[in-house]
Formats: sequence, structure tokens, C-alpha cells
Amino acid sequence: MSTKQYSFWNLISEYCIEIPAIQRDYAQGRKSESRIANALIDDLFRTLISLEAKKINLHFVYGKVENGHLIPLDGQQRLTTLFLLHWFLSINNTNEITKKTLSKFTYETRPSTEDFCFKLIKEDFLFEENIKISEQIENSKWFFLSWKNDPTITSMLNMLDIIQSKFGHPNKTMFTKLTSEDCPIQFHFLPLEKFKLDDKIYVKMNSRGKPLTDFENFKANFSVLFDIDNKSKFDNEWLDIFWKFEKTKNHISIKDVDAKYLNFIKNATLSFYVETNDIDKKAKDNFNIFDEYKNVYFPGSPYLWQISKVLDALTSFKDEKQYLERF
Repeated sequence: MSTKQYSFWNLISEYCIEIPAIQRDYAQGRKSESRIANALIDDLFRTLISLEAKKINLHFVYGKVENGHLIPLDGQQRLTTLFLLHWFLSINNTNEITKKTLSKFTYETRPSTEDFCFKLIKEDFLFEENIKISEQIENSKWFFLSWKNDPTITSMLNMLDIIQSKFGHPNKTMFTKLTSEDCPIQFHFLPLEKFKLDDKIYVKMNSRGKPLTDFENFKANFSVLFDIDNKSKFDNEWLDIFWKFEKTKNHISIKDVDAKYLNFIKNATLSFYVETNDIDKKAKDNFNIFDEYKNVYFPGSPYLWQISKVLDALTSFKDEKQYLERF
């Protein structure tokens, strides 16, 4: 089958690249994969720094194309790494065209990942020498502490540190080489339609991914009841409320954060539920939010507005000591 060779810049200029929710987390940047990641970045570096016509082919990328959107079936890991490399090399020399193009790369796996990619491109960023790029990003005013709970974001930050350790600093010349028509880093792209396959293949190929917890599944289903602005807050501003309990500890317990978050939603939902339903002590003690939340929250329900307003108020609470004591 004949295929067309693309660079990352060619592909993202032609399509919006959307990593679908069913895909597993970004694994190539995990610390446990550092040996493989370092070898890949070393190959990319040597290819870009070479004065000869040296090229590298990253094999096949294929996926479904719909209305100008590319949903990768295979190639998510490589595409994400290339996205991070393009962003890093463009720092301090970015422009609106670069921002507009790179903003076409999005993650649907978690709202936090999607927002992180959006902020990474949208927000101005000034690179500082001799400081880890991950630390610079984490210290940015737009970075949420709770994002450290997102395995894809932590892997992205680790990969950016690996890129920095090899490339040193942003490089306009290398970025120009990456975005040129004669880019030395390419791959073969095949649309899914040519394979006559359907979406079920996504499930089979990504069964190796880490499954979401019950609470993550609950948040994913619960958040769709809210408008787009409030949906984004579930893994950002609102989640940060509950991280405040853990940030003073030597070790942050993700399970404890999730437990506090769920308990808050459960108690608020129970309070709303008893306003319109008779409930005895036994039923109260056995109240299951996973079964009952749809009876409380639904399109047009006033409780959607009430719980979002309470959470918004807590995000702007200034007296942290008093805030913690109240919970």
C-alpha cells in the first residue's frame, strides 16, 4: 500500500490532532521509560544537529480522519513527543502562527491534560537557563498543583526535562529545520479508512492502558452535566481545593485527595437529595452517590448551579488556615 511521508508540522498543519479519551496515558515520558526516551531524544537531536542530509523515519502513524480532525489509532506516543519537542524549541521565538498551529494538538483523555496542552501553547513563557523546564512550568501562575495527579502531564514534564538535558535551550534554527518542507524527521501516515476498520480496534489496542478508578469514572460522567467552563474546573480549580489538605505533607496521597473530593460531593448531594426525598438513618448511611447523583443533578436542576457556586467560592477562599480548619 502506498503511503505519504509527513513531518509533524505537515500533519498538524493539515489536521487537528485529537488524542481520544479511550487512548491510554502518555507513557513515553514516564520515568520508568527514561532509557528508551533518552535514546529517542538523542536520535532526534543528532538528526537535527547534523550538517549532512541525515534523516530519521519514525515508522507508521495511522488513525481516523473526520472533518479535518485526525484521531490517532497508533502513534500517540511519538506524536506527543514531537509536539513537546516543537514547543520547547520554539520558546522565546514563538509567534501567532506557531501558537495557532500547535494549539491544534489536543488530549481528550482527561480535562486536565487538555487544559494543560492549551495553557502550554496559549500562555507566554520565558525560558530561564539552569532551571529545569518542569520546575519553570510548575512555578507558572497558570499551572495547577492538582495537575501533578495527571499521569500524562507528569510524563510530559519529565519528557521536557529529557529534551532540555539534550538540547540545552530553545533553538530557533532547529525549530526552523523542524518546520521546513525538508524536515529530516518524518513518518508514514495512513488513514484508518484504508484499513476498513471501526472504532472497536481502539479498545483492543489500548487494553494495556491503566484503567480509570471508580472516582475518575464518576467525575468523567458527572462533569458532562455542567457547561464547558465548569467542566474544565473539575480537574483544575476545584480539584486544587482538596490538594490544599495534602500539600503541607511530605508525601501527597492521591487517594486521600480523591477521597476528600468524593466525600464533599457525596455530602452535598445527600443534602440536596433529602430536600425532596424522605430518607431514614439506614438509607442515609447507605447512600450511594454513584446510583443517586442522576436523580439530583440533571439538565435544568438548580443543584448544578448551587454546587458549582460553592466550589467556586472555596477556590477564592483567602484564609488558608481557617479554610483547612473548617473541613
